[in-house]
Amino acid sequence: GLRVASDVSLNAGLNVAGHSELQSSLTVASDVSLNEGLRVAGDVSFNNNLHVSGDLSIGGNFAMSQLTVINDASINTGLRVAGDVSLNDELHVAGASDFIGSVDILSTLTVSQDVSLNDGLRVGSDVSMNAGLNVAGHSELESTLNLSGEAALASGITIASDASLNAGLNVVGATALKSTLNVVGETDLTAGLIVGSDASLNAGLNVVGATALESTVNV
Repeated sequence: GLRVASDVSLNAGLNVAGHSELQSSLTVASDVSLNEGLRVAGDVSFNNNLHVSGDLSIGGNFAMSQLTVINDASINTGLRVAGDVSLNDELHVAGASDFIGSVDILSTLTVSQDVSLNDGLRVGSDVSMNAGLNVAGHSELESTLNLSGEAALASGITIASDASLNAGLNVVGATALKSTLNVVGETDLTAGLIVGSDASLNAGLNVVGATALESTVNV
């Protein structure tokens, strides 16, 4: 072997055919070119930028204070982020997305297809629907319902309390009243009136036309 106790200066190249070991630091003042792989058993510290022209494969954990990607980034497995994530542009997700916690949207939400909610929907302000609303189950309104246009009901309507109509009531078919009918003003019947039981009149009865009584009259 060759042992040198002090510095060695080589003004030209150094070719080493076999294995080389450095027991202390190696300082290179200019570029280093490696035609094959580089294996490092311990930590690697870069005080400046790292440029990789080809693929970069990381087998273990990867931690850094800031990562800037100029072009597309492809991740073939999961991505875990411990802190906040800020996207200055759109986010495109091709598959299903699961949100374990709450989601806050400070602007509009546009959904091009159907929306399925497995639990309740709470809206703090007005809701505007430019098309129909289809409800398959039971619906409850805890306040008033204002309709500016007509309301079409394909089935019956059940009202547990009083119903107030500020205008006329038009009924095309038969009407059945299971209790008394109180009329404050006049009643106009354009056709006959059939009473199945007794009729009590607390005031006069005025008949303009002919009157036919098929039974006796008790006065």
